[in-house]
Amino acid sequence: MKKTSLLPYGLQKSFLLPTLFTDFTVVKKIMLTGLILIFFLNISILSVAAAAISGTVTDGTGTPLSGVSINLKGSTIGTTTNTDGKFTLNIPNKGTLVFTYVGYETNEVAVNNQTVINVSLAQNSKALNDVVVVGYGTQKRLAVTGAVSTVKGSQLAETPVSNISNSIAGKVAGVSMRPNGGQPGSDAAEIHIRGIGTTGNNQPLIVVDGIIRSNINQIDPSTIDAVTVLKDAAAVAPYGLGGANGVILITTKRGKTGDPTLTLNSYYGSQTPTYYPKLLSAQDYMRLKNEAYSNENPTGTNLPFATDLVNNYLSLNAEDPDKYPISNTKDLVNMHAPMQNYNLQLSGGAGKIKYFTGAGFYKQDGMFDPVSYTRYNYNMNLEAEATATTTVTLSLIGSIESTKSVDAAVNAGNLFRNGFKYIPIQNLYYSNGLWGEFAGNSPVGVLKAGYARNVNNTLLTTLGIEQKLPFIKGLSLKGTFSYDPNQRTAKNWHTPFYYYTQNTNTTPYTYNREISTSEGGAAAYTWLSQEYTKNQTFTYQGLLNYHNTFGKHDFTGLIVAEARNNTYENFTARRNNFAINIDELTLGSSNKNDFDNSGTSSTGSQIGYVYRVGYGYDGKYLLEASGRYDGHYYFAPGKRWGYFPALSAGWVLSQEDFFSKSLPFFDNFKLRG
Repeated sequence: MKKTSLLPYGLQKSFLLPTLFTDFTVVKKIMLTGLILIFFLNISILSVAAAAISGTVTDGTGTPLSGVSINLKGSTIGTTTNTDGKFTLNIPNKGTLVFTYVGYETNEVAVNNQTVINVSLAQNSKALNDVVVVGYGTQKRLAVTGAVSTVKGSQLAETPVSNISNSIAGKVAGVSMRPNGGQPGSDAAEIHIRGIGTTGNNQPLIVVDGIIRSNINQIDPSTIDAVTVLKDAAAVAPYGLGGANGVILITTKRGKTGDPTLTLNSYYGSQTPTYYPKLLSAQDYMRLKNEAYSNENPTGTNLPFATDLVNNYLSLNAEDPDKYPISNTKDLVNMHAPMQNYNLQLSGGAGKIKYFTGAGFYKQDGMFDPVSYTRYNYNMNLEAEATATTTVTLSLIGSIESTKSVDAAVNAGNLFRNGFKYIPIQNLYYSNGLWGEFAGNSPVGVLKAGYARNVNNTLLTTLGIEQKLPFIKGLSLKGTFSYDPNQRTAKNWHTPFYYYTQNTNTTPYTYNREISTSEGGAAAYTWLSQEYTKNQTFTYQGLLNYHNTFGKHDFTGLIVAEARNNTYENFTARRNNFAINIDELTLGSSNKNDFDNSGTSSTGSQIGYVYRVGYGYDGKYLLEASGRYDGHYYFAPGKRWGYFPALSAGWVLSQEDFFSKSLPFFDNFKLRG
């Protein structure tokens, strides 16, 4: 490799002289002289470059702002303004100062040898003008008079969970989440908005892309643009009866005009229990049993375990692990269960068409080998400007879910219970690979028995056409049709829970297979059950929207006619007593007493008429009336209709001069009622 010197060319020749390297006195003098020159040079530079800069920071009206952060760009040097908006800072004569303050636009000013810098910060109105999704439409955040909170989809996707029901808690005020266990595929949390209802269903209403749905767990978090939570009566009135427990509005991502963008989101992780009990060792178990006996029988001499046996148990186990077993059911648990997620998205737009499409894969393994959850997601959103005043949208959101668990006669929770009560001096496994039991139960026998498998296919389709009506400014008409089919198949296979008893009186030991009859009341025979369920939901919406501004007056209006109907079909079949362990219905018993078939079907319908009228003056005084006239099959015959009105008002104090001058640190202060 060619060596390159860092010395100037003129010094390279001098330093190559052999005599100079042999004269260490000369070298030391040169080094000492260089260090002194560098030290004084730095002192000179600092004394020349450093300077005191002062100034005042005000808002657009000239009011001083206190607490403004001022930093030298690219460094840790900084300060803040005092109560009079003044600051002083020692920095080099060259550089850039960055001024930041909550509710105001960030401002950058080049120093350029200035000693006095006065800055005026402009109020950041973007947050106030942000559009938030509300019932059957959108509103500017400043104009909202109901209790509405929004979470960006990017925040929810940061949490590595299977669905957003496990990640939304803690991000929205007034929203609580109660976990429903951690089993993959069955871990959807219960969400409650402002408390829990005392009667009936207390879960919030789920709305996806403007359509009432219940598919919060089937949507890939990485495809969500935002989640809005409607919490009070004024906000949920457009949903009538369904909004009694609050409403969660999920908005999926849409394409944007520009070059195609390909995005890959992925992660791979390991799940570890927050806490797993430390189980007793074999010797500790025997000592505690002896201690319990002595406490109950102070004068007793018949200890459950001889002292010599307890003290020598480890060596006895090494000689004969089948006769003197040491077991720990924690060995059956996957303490580091893998979880992985991959999502590929393509978005963009050109001309009059915008698109967003994606596909995803999610896999979560459980703490026991048979348990897992797999989901495949796919979605497509298209938006086309058919004419200058007509917009057509098409949305497809689909998922295929596969959930696997242990034998259909028990659940994974039973395995934890069995593991905790399994004593450590009973054989979990024998040295020949067979498994033992305790009290007639064996967690290994459950793991090696049957299964429970569910496959769920969901598709959410939405077609919408919006037409702007040119004869009245701000008036538009929109029609939406949604078809949401769902199909679920379940296959549950049970085989007897076997274990093996050991006879130590023979040489070698002999083993007999037994069937557990005490494990959760499971049957001692084989059975297979299969189920097919089909749901179809149709939604029809007609929306008339109006929004216009006249000077300081702002008017909004919305009228919606919505009809929903759904059909449900279910069929199940079961057979008992299989002669051979092949999980096919036709191979079950031919005895009619071992047959079991059933089927059900139902329909439901709902019609609602929604209105919302809003008025705002000068961005300060807000008034809104909304409601829904609901016809629902839940209501009793003869009383099928209910009216759910709401009236709300707001006063944006932060827009008043007297308030903004006296309390400038509030960027948005609103009173609502």
